Amino acid sequence: MSPAPRALPPALPRALPRALETLAARRDEGDAQVITQPKTSTAVQRPPRYSVVLLNDDYTTKDFVVLVLMTYFHKTLDEAFALTDRVHREGRGVAGVYPHDVAETKQRMTLRAAELYEMPLRVVLEPER
Repeated sequence: MSPAPRALPPALPRALPRALETLAARRDEGDAQVITQPKTSTAVQRPPRYSVVLLNDDYTTKDFVVLVLMTYFHKTLDEAFALTDRVHREGRGVAGVYPHDVAETKQRMTLRAAELYEMPLRVVLEPER
């Protein structure tokens, strides 16, 4: 035995034949239309970026700053020396520009290393301009 066919809702049997006739008429006339939804553009925005800035002081050694730059900011020896000199001459230097969470992590790691080595190095985050 086959299962009994499901009954359609009461309003559907009256509307269905009319809709099918309309579709058939449009197809026969050749002006069948394709209905599409307009594309919505969802532009992906880059997250705000922050500069990790090393500040000069009179007590932190240049060797320590070079070590931090090579370890946490992946600078080459030449880049680290150049940036250390810039910090010493200008009072500040940008170690890198990152999304906020990465910049904050690098700042904390640098400050923790400075604390372990008993260096008063200061590191701040600034929004990228």
